[in-house]
Amino acid sequence: MTQLMEMLKKIHVLLEQAVLNQKSYLTQEEVRDLFHVGNKTIDAWIKDGLRKTQVPTESKSRIYYSRKDIDMYMNSKKI
Repeated sequence: MTQLMEMLKKIHVLLEQAVLNQKSYLTQEEVRDLFHVGNKTIDAWIKDGLRKTQVPTESKSRIYYSRKDIDMYMNSKKI
């Protein structure tokens, strides 16, 4: 039973990551979850060139990151 639960948790995580990989814009929380990093790491990425994005249809108080910008940043840093 324990092995089954562990396997189901792993499947759940993989499905969540697949959903995040399909989104055009990610919140800071989603970026943290997808890359398994903390806020300080994201802050360092921003200082190093990762851009924040304003999503026209969403709340102006939330920080978003374009998936395209994230991919370009990661490719430029070979992360």
